[in-house]
Amino acid sequence: MAKSGLILFLPALAGTLAGGIIICCCGPIWAVVVGVAAGYLAGVFVKPADAGSAAGRGAGAGAIAGVGALIGQILASLVNNTLLQQDPETARELYRMLGIENVSPDMLGSATGMIGTLLGGGCWGMLDLLLIAAFGALGGFLWFRFSPKKAADSAPLIA
Repeated sequence: MAKSGLILFLPALAGTLAGGIIICCCGPIWAVVVGVAAGYLAGVFVKPADAGSAAGRGAGAGAIAGVGALIGQILASLVNNTLLQQDPETARELYRMLGIENVSPDMLGSATGMIGTLLGGGCWGMLDLLLIAAFGALGGFLWFRFSPKKAADSAPLIA
């Protein structure tokens, strides 16, 4: 479980960081792919005996990989905040598009702006982590369902 989670930790971090810089909503899309992959790899490495333990191992592996997505999303929000601080005109235009007129770009660098940035990135990151864990359970179940089994394993219990 830990092995597959750690293998997908960096792809989760990098994918969420790259997607989060573009738009924060890209993280949950990447979470589906990473989650299923983490769960499936957990099944490959651990080879659980039943569907419940396969799903549980997959969710655990997904949660480990999800920590990478959480960190990536927070870093992406910090990068976005820094980019908006560098170009005040872009920040003003963004605020106008959102219908916010009384906010100055200087607020982004303030303590309140930084706390908001971290909380926003953390919320999106937690969503990513939960989705990766949930889809990890699905990936573990899919591994169990489609993995080749020995003839004795597939024989009916009642004759």
